[in-house]
Amino acid sequence: EKKQIDKLAQLRRSRNATEFKTSLRHVKDSAADGTNLMGPIIAAVRAKATLQEICDTLRSVLGEYREVGTF
Repeated sequence: EKKQIDKLAQLRRSRNATEFKTSLRHVKDSAADGTNLMGPIIAAVRAKATLQEICDTLRSVLGEYREVGTF
């Protein structure tokens, strides 16, 4: 666990903060206006965004699926 935490901290230190933030903003904008997400997601991965950061960005716009009435 400690090793993984250290690797994540190193990744965050090594990435370009401006490029990272811009890439997530493009993911968010694409999700909001309904355009193709593939390009912005690939750019976010190249900017060293984690899967969790990308998913959190998408959830902030699209929400989270909740099945209704099956229980």
